[in-house]
Amino acid sequence: MADPVDAALDRYAAEVAAVRSEGLTRGLPGDVVEHFFALGFVLEQMRQNLRDLERSVTEWSDVPS
Repeated sequence: MADPVDAALDRYAAEVAAVRSEGLTRGLPGDVVEHFFALGFVLEQMRQNLRDLERSVTEWSDVPS
């Protein structure tokens, strides 16, 4: 996968882990916390989808004409 995208997603995951470890979500309403963690799930899913796309493109580009 593109290195900048992968690096950005890793930084996001690290920031979420820091927020969780510091307990900064405790004072937030439940729906806000749900959205916060849902975004993390969606970004991880996007990362996997991009990896799958990259794999497919690589496979198809290696097929002889």
